[in-house]
Amino acid sequence: FYSMIGDDAVYDLFIIEFTTDWVNEALSELGQRIRLRFPEATIIFLNFWAPRQYSYKGQPLADYHRSNSAFGKWDVFQPELLDATRVVDWKFEPWDPSITKRAAEACGGHILDLPRY
Repeated sequence: FYSMIGDDAVYDLFIIEFTTDWVNEALSELGQRIRLRFPEATIIFLNFWAPRQYSYKGQPLADYHRSNSAFGKWDVFQPELLDATRVVDWKFEPWDPSITKRAAEACGGHILDLPRY
């Protein structure tokens, strides 16, 4: 059995920043392995957002870009393109919280919900 942590290392806090909806039992297995190795440790699963959770509700931005050649390249971040939209044009799609909840329950961990902007 190989451990990246080391054989004699002792930790009392683990923060897991890997909470997405497409990870199923792997997250639970990770929490359980940490709990087995460090029975007294506090395990925290961060529930954070990512830009890919936002989708544009209006005209596809790629189409908008093509019809507005002044915006330049499509493969670089363009504040002007986003400035041409409104907050109500965007939809936030949260990840499935049940996967993180199952992982935390399986190892006696905690979930910390970070604010989204």
